[in-house]
Parts: sequence; C-alpha cells; structure tokens
Amino acid sequence: MDVTVPPGCGAGSSVTFIDAAGCELTTTVPDGLVEGDIFRVAAPIPDWIEEILESLTQDKFSFVLDKYVERECHKFTMGGAGSYTLEQSESHTNYVRLYESRIESHLKKQNATHEQFLSALLAAESAVPAGKRSLCQSLLEVQSFEHYAKLCQQRALEQA
Repeated sequence: MDVTVPPGCGAGSSVTFIDAAGCELTTTVPDGLVEGDIFRVAAPIPDWIEEILESLTQDKFSFVLDKYVERECHKFTMGGAGSYTLEQSESHTNYVRLYESRIESHLKKQNATHEQFLSALLAAESAVPAGKRSLCQSLLEVQSFEHYAKLCQQRALEQA
C-alpha cells in the first residue's frame, strides 16, 4: 500500500499508519524521502492466511465447488454480458457462500475480520511472481460475477 510521509517526518523517521484492514502498522521512511512524499509498503502477511488457503484445497472442497458449477451451469446458457438474470445472480451468491462458510470458521479461530482476510489475501497475492497464477488470485476472482458467469458458460459448452 502507499504511505505518505507525514508532516515533520523524513528519511529514517518511524511512521504509523492504518492499513486497508484497519490495522495499525509502523514502518520507517526510506532514505531520500521528505514530508509529503509517497512510498510503497508491503502489507504483512499473517501466518493464518496459509491455513485458510490450505483449507480450500482439503477435504475434497474443490470437488464440491466443481459439482456446484456443474449443477448450475445450465442457467448460463442464455443471455450474455450485461443481460443476466436474478437466477444467475443467486447462483453466484450461493457459490460465494460456499467459499465464505469455509473461510469463516478459520477467521473465527484467528479472531480476524473479513477485511483483515482480504487485506492479507491481497498482500499474499502481491508476493506471487508476475505471470504465475495463484490460489489467492483464484480466490479474489470468486467475488466477480463476470468471472463466475464465464466459468459456468464454459462448463455448459463442455457439457453440450
């Protein structure tokens, strides 16, 4: 994330800021920067993020997701971009809920919020080398209705 050097601070100063998840973090202003300059800070990746990501690949969870898409894909054989139905929207909402229910139990154990999870997920994604697809990227795409619609349309074509 981007941090602005606060008034009265410069290179070597310790600055405190709030990250996207609402957590208070402290960092040191890099050499050569003065008040008002902006610098990038890598968001910390909590240890528990790995546990959550692993839970999404265990217990045949991917099989459950695959079967769900297989059952729902027929709803996406009509229409196109920008002309989706309420039934399709509900299908996506239920798909997202499958992920959220799996993630929620782990967040409760860690006493973490959804915002902290998304912030950690974005930080973990930024650590993945460019051009390499990751589980983080796939998980971020779960929220995208367009991505889900394309997935279902592709599966419907495969079934036809």
